[in-house]
Amino acid sequence: MVKVFHVKDWAVSFDSRTIPTPDSLLKVAEIDGDLNDAYRLTQNIEDSWAHTDNPKVRFNAPAGFSPEDCGARSTSVGDVMELDGKFYLVASVGFKELEGYSLPA
Repeated sequence: MVKVFHVKDWAVSFDSRTIPTPDSLLKVAEIDGDLNDAYRLTQNIEDSWAHTDNPKVRFNAPAGFSPEDCGARSTSVGDVMELDGKFYLVASVGFKELEGYSLPA
């Protein structure tokens, strides 16, 4: 299972050279699959991915947030994913492992 974290501040996102601080991330989903599946399944194509009925996707709505209201943004460069206890930065091409990176429990 892949945990998907979006950067809260769009000004920080879209930059694979800047590693986001743990407090700048918001867990948005859990995806059954690998990193590529998680990226693909959290893209807005015809509708918000948060509206999907795909059983591999579990949207993690923040308190007070309803996916029916507006959905969620696509996963982008600068966001973070966790797989098997390792963290990865979404890069311009592929994923960059963040060695020694951790989030508070």
